[in-house]
Amino acid sequence: MLWYGDVLKDDYIGSTHHQMGSHVDISATVLNQLNVNHSEFQWSRDLLNTSVKPAIPFAFHRGYGLINRKGYYAFSEDYQTVFEHHYKDSLSGDQIKKEAELYFQSAFQDYLDL
Repeated sequence: MLWYGDVLKDDYIGSTHHQMGSHVDISATVLNQLNVNHSEFQWSRDLLNTSVKPAIPFAFHRGYGLINRKGYYAFSEDYQTVFEHHYKDSLSGDQIKKEAELYFQSAFQDYLDL
């Protein structure tokens, strides 16, 4: 993604950031650059804030997954099995799986609460 113009704070001009993110994160990133409160976008995170742990949740037909710096994980509801995964060790795998499950459980609960 390429950012330029008045929306970009001087601190970031001419710099490169290698932060993982998704389209969901654009809201918080742009609004923070404009000094606008982005708390309504609870699922969005500022891509320029390096203190935030990067994670990219994704969904596909009858499944879900998560990508982070330790690896990735995808689960198929149709087959009730791990569809795809890659991580350094079993502890990292367990953490990615748990993070994916918690993210989608929380997101679905928020959807039901609307």
